[in-house]
Amino acid sequence: MESQKMHLRHVMLHCFKKGNSAKDTADEIFTVHGRGTTTIRTVRNWFKKFRAGNFELKDEDRSGRSTAQQRLIRTLSRLCSLKIHDIVCVR
Repeated sequence: MESQKMHLRHVMLHCFKKGNSAKDTADEIFTVHGRGTTTIRTVRNWFKKFRAGNFELKDEDRSGRSTAQQRLIRTLSRLCSLKIHDIVCVR
């Protein structure tokens, strides 16, 4: 999944440098890779970054919990729902 996102970002940058519009780029991506791979809004957002001179294709850091933290919270929640008998008797 992550490598496909990066590949599509490279495609967007390539099309941007060729002078294609965001809409034409999105249409080309939809034709080659399918409609569910990205959205016109995403392509427009990337083109906006490119026009501002930002050609960094990696995701920017975001606030909020990381995926690892979310998994830990789910695991701890499941453990907390176990009864003491279930925990003690597990072998």
